[in-house]
Amino acid sequence: MEAGLGVPKEMLEEVRAFIQRRAVTLDVAATTDAAVVVVRAAERRESDLKTLRAGGWIACPTALAMAQKLRIPPGELGKLLNFLNVKIKACSLGCFK
Repeated sequence: MEAGLGVPKEMLEEVRAFIQRRAVTLDVAATTDAAVVVVRAAERRESDLKTLRAGGWIACPTALAMAQKLRIPPGELGKLLNFLNVKIKACSLGCFK
């Protein structure tokens, strides 16, 4: 695949429904061979450019790079981050200090 979002099978329908409702233009599949893979975080851990940890956090510059990697606007990624309960830290604008 190497494009789009890979999610665990148990989250697939829920994520697909969210993306459809919000009109986010993003391919989603139950795969680990994707541009970005979603995992459930047992504890709040940092996401990186390859792994998005649901329930964790992500640095703003990493989130911007991830949106570029997924070929979606940052606002669409923001919707997905909210849905997956991923907090944004180290905001480039200083909004979350």
